[in-house]
Amino acid sequence: MEFLRHREQNLEAVLLDDGVIQPSLQFYCSLAEWMGRQACARRDGSSVTFSKKPPVEFSVIPEFFVEDMADFVLFCASNAPKALVEDPGLSNIASFVLLIVCNPQYVVNPYLISKLVEIIFFMAPGILPRRHNLLDLFLSHPLAEEGKLSLALMKLYITCENMGGSNEFYDKFSVRYHVSVILKQLWHHPVHKMAIMQESMDPRQDAPFIRFVNMLINDATFLLDEALEGLKAIHETQDAMQDVDQWNSQPQELRGSRLHQLSEDERQCRSYLTLANETLGTLHYLT
Repeated sequence: MEFLRHREQNLEAVLLDDGVIQPSLQFYCSLAEWMGRQACARRDGSSVTFSKKPPVEFSVIPEFFVEDMADFVLFCASNAPKALVEDPGLSNIASFVLLIVCNPQYVVNPYLISKLVEIIFFMAPGILPRRHNLLDLFLSHPLAEEGKLSLALMKLYITCENMGGSNEFYDKFSVRYHVSVILKQLWHHPVHKMAIMQESMDPRQDAPFIRFVNMLINDATFLLDEALEGLKAIHETQDAMQDVDQWNSQPQELRGSRLHQLSEDERQCRSYLTLANETLGTLHYLT
């Protein structure tokens, strides 16, 4: 164990060194700028347009280019936030992230889009306060202020129901939690709040906002039901443990199994309640 701990410390010293982080971040900022240029259907001075289908120049870019960039930014957000704050090229990454999130037809893999949304989520002040100034790069971007970001997030909340992965049932709640936190930040900005309110006025039965709210209600109902079931199971096990003689009379294997299940129930219940609280909070300020 001591050897592994020293190995971990050595790896952290190397990976978090400014001589490694800064050049790598500059590379990914340049990569994001280049990929953003390939994704533009037309650029006329300051005017940029995007097509319903990605340009061929962008379509041939390997998916791992985007994924590697996203993984590195998430790594920096968790371990080296100072590098993100001090790098002026981060705006290139912010522009590219918003470009893809607001034009999801450019990327086939829904998990990749959710990873880009996670980047925005990590910049939210409610999650990691010391990074609060980085969120402005995203919220003040023209693509976001045009109302595209809020609409794209609501659509992602809907479409992540069927992401196609082996753990899609649990993955969708992670994505929806990220979306809910970002939408809460958008709600505090007048421009984005107005965009959400305008979207809510769409009278169509299949309008994104109506489907989004329906999903919120369904999620809140499911999460609260699961949390209550979990609390019931936790209470029953804790009650059984109160009777020391009866508890100790059980086989050690059975007690170990019940303690393991108790730990699992507590973990799941905590997760369900966190998600339910965020979902109900979103319903509250939207209605």
